[in-house]
Amino acid sequence: MHQEYKFLKFETWFSIIRSRIQYHKLKNKWWVKERMNICKPCEYNSANVDTLSIKDKIFKLLSLNSPICTACKCTLKYKTVEKYNVCGLEEINLEPKWKEYGN
Repeated sequence: MHQEYKFLKFETWFSIIRSRIQYHKLKNKWWVKERMNICKPCEYNSANVDTLSIKDKIFKLLSLNSPICTACKCTLKYKTVEKYNVCGLEEINLEPKWKEYGN
């Protein structure tokens, strides 16, 4: 069975880079803690998945073994820092468990 490979959107790459730059400045913000509390028990958190796909294992390895969202492949500690990010479930057309803050 052939699985379609989806490239990340430009906005996603931009967000990945920006989140790593801002992580140490923003990691203690209230929205980061709130989002991590939502992500921690999530069934898409790699820490809660019994058997990861090869693709998920690669992304987890690239994140230096930090938990990733298996829906969007983002490292959770960075995904939750960006104020305007949305839960990774949106990437697989499911209702996000948390949304952006601001506008």
